[in-house]
Amino acid sequence: MRDRREYYKQNRRRCIEYSRLWRENHPEYNREFAEKHQAKRLENSKRFYEKIKLSERWKLHWKAAKYRCNNPNSTYYHCYGGRGIKFKLTLTEVKRIWFRDKAYDLKEPSIDRINNDGDYTVNNIRFIERRKNKNYKWRTRNQYSEVNNVKPR
Repeated sequence: MRDRREYYKQNRRRCIEYSRLWRENHPEYNREFAEKHQAKRLENSKRFYEKIKLSERWKLHWKAAKYRCNNPNSTYYHCYGGRGIKFKLTLTEVKRIWFRDKAYDLKEPSIDRINNDGDYTVNNIRFIERRKNKNYKWRTRNQYSEVNNVKPR
């Protein structure tokens, strides 16, 4: 397994080009594979999430939010750090908010900023269901990238 990962890192462009060509030549397989792969990923992520102790799940949300805001290599950096949103929370603050909002009782908890243009601060975040949080949209990618010259990945 490790050798395969190292090979992929060293030959990334060639692997991506090969897989693109293969997908073009096998369109009937693509749909089936995509559906199976998506179902498998969803199942694996649920299993991974369930393995983590209930009392420590808040750490995942803290880590993910911090990564989105502080790391320019993050896929969603243009939506968070690129917009000027700062992450100003400590682990203990997120833990306190996790228990305040009873996020351990939610099916799929998600961290949400009350003021969408505000930073991640104690007074501006809450934990809500992922489905509910998914419905809140700030702008489309293209509108934002035109405004601030931040390119989405």
